[in-house]
Amino acid sequence: MGSLRISRKVRVVCGCAILLVGYSPLLFDFFNNNFGGELTYIDSDVNFLKNDANIDNLSFDLTYHNSLADSNMLGYLIQNAQLNDKYSPHLERCTKDVSRSSRIQLNVCEHADTQVKIVAAGPFSGARVIKSSIQSSFYVDARKLGIPAKVIDRVINNLSAKIDFRRSLKKGDLFEIVYNQKNDVLYSRITAKHCNVAAYRFSDSNYYFENGMKIQSGRKNAFGQPLERGLRVASPFGYRVHPISGRWGRHTGVDFVANYGTPVFAIFDGVVTRASRYYGYGHCVDIKHQSGYMSRYAHLSGYSVHTGMRVKKGQIIGRVGSSGSTTGSHLHLELARNHKILNPMTVKMMPTESSVVPNLKKFNTYKKQIARVVCSCV
Repeated sequence: MGSLRISRKVRVVCGCAILLVGYSPLLFDFFNNNFGGELTYIDSDVNFLKNDANIDNLSFDLTYHNSLADSNMLGYLIQNAQLNDKYSPHLERCTKDVSRSSRIQLNVCEHADTQVKIVAAGPFSGARVIKSSIQSSFYVDARKLGIPAKVIDRVINNLSAKIDFRRSLKKGDLFEIVYNQKNDVLYSRITAKHCNVAAYRFSDSNYYFENGMKIQSGRKNAFGQPLERGLRVASPFGYRVHPISGRWGRHTGVDFVANYGTPVFAIFDGVVTRASRYYGYGHCVDIKHQSGYMSRYAHLSGYSVHTGMRVKKGQIIGRVGSSGSTTGSHLHLELARNHKILNPMTVKMMPTESSVVPNLKKFNTYKKQIARVVCSCV
C-alpha cells in the first residue's frame, strides 16, 4: 500500500510539472504584460514642429515591447496615442486624404525602406512620392501603402513591356511611384536584380521610357499600321499583272508607297520567325502573332530584329527598301491566319504614332526634376 501511495504522488507531481511547462509561455506573457512590458512611446506627446496654424511636419516615434506586431503603425498610433484635441483633426485629415493639403509632409514607414512624401512646393506640388520594396507582390504591397488601384494598373501597363510583374519580381526589389492629386502617374520605376526600368509622363500626356522611346497606347487588341504617316496603296491585294514578269497572277499582299529608309513597325505583338533574304521578297521579316495570325514585311533595306526575338506592336523591325524583285522602294505587307492568306486592308489598323519623345532636351530636364523630387523623399 505504501509503495502504491508513493507512485500515485509521483504521478501527480509529474503531471503538474508537465502542465506547468506547457502553460509557461502564457504565464510569462501574463506577468510580463501586467508588471512592466507595456507599450512605450519615446515621445508620448506628438511633437508638432510648427505652430497650430501652420503644421508642416508630423513626426512619430514608437517603441514596441513584447511581441506586439508593427504592422499598420500609423493606424495604431491614431487609435492609441493620447493626442491633444486641437491637433487630432489635422492628424485625422492627413490619414484620410493627405492630398487635400499640399503643406503637410507625412512620412510613414511600415518597414525600413518605405518612404511616403507629399510634395509641398514646386511644379509637382501636391504630388505623392512613394518609395518601397516588394514583400509579397507589387500589387498587394502598393495597395497596403494606400496607392489607388487606378495608379497601380497604369504602372503595370506602362512597365509590363519591359518586365514580367508575375515572374520577374522578387522580395526585396524596389519600386518608386510619383502621382498627382488626379491619380495621374507622373513617374514609376522598378529596380530588380536583372532589370531597371522607368516610365515618365511627359507634357504631351504620353508616357515614355527613360531613353525617350514612347510607350505605345491605343486599343490593345487592334492591329497597328506598319508605317507612321498613313497608308497609300500602290498595288492592292488580288490578281494583277506582275510589273516585272508581265504575267497575270495573284498578289498575296498590299504594296504601300514609302520612301527609302522609312521605318517599318510591327503591326502586333509576336515572335520573329524569319529575318533574312527570302527569294523575290528580298530582305524579309515574318512575325507570328497570337490567334494564328502571321504578318510578312518584304523588300526591306534591312532589319533590326532577329529570328526568335519577341517584338511589341509599334516596334521598329526594319526600314523600307527595294530588295528582291521590285521596281522601286515600297513596303510589301502580307497577313495570314491559320495559313489562310488575308487582305491586310480588311482588318482595322490604328495609326502608328511617333515612337520618340518630341523634345528630348525638355524631356531630360523633366527627368532631372523628377529625380530631385524622388531623392528628397528620405
